[in-house]
Amino acid sequence: MSPTSSARRIWSGSARWTARVGKQIRIRRSVTRTSEGAIDMDMINPQYYKKGKVECIDALETATSGLTGIEAVCTANAIKYLWRWREKNGVQDLNKAVWYINHMIKNIRSEERELS
Repeated sequence: MSPTSSARRIWSGSARWTARVGKQIRIRRSVTRTSEGAIDMDMINPQYYKKGKVECIDALETATSGLTGIEAVCTANAIKYLWRWREKNGVQDLNKAVWYINHMIKNIRSEERELS
């Protein structure tokens, strides 16, 4: 899918393309909203997902490699909420992380019971 002409104007010179994974392209810098209503990259890639030189999406990719289905989803979401809790929603994000961890434990125990 090629970007629209308005999006093309935003991407050129406003963002630095840093990695290509398959057909996905990651953007590491903000893109401002245009009068045509293009996406503001600060909303998609906010500062609270960056810790030093590591971005949350990169940590999630590594942490979930080899996982599938609900295990990958719960692991990624728990890490995401733990990653950002101080900068975004505080205790609410910690509770969400706990929910995903408990959901995964419940799912794993259920699978273990089915196998025995």
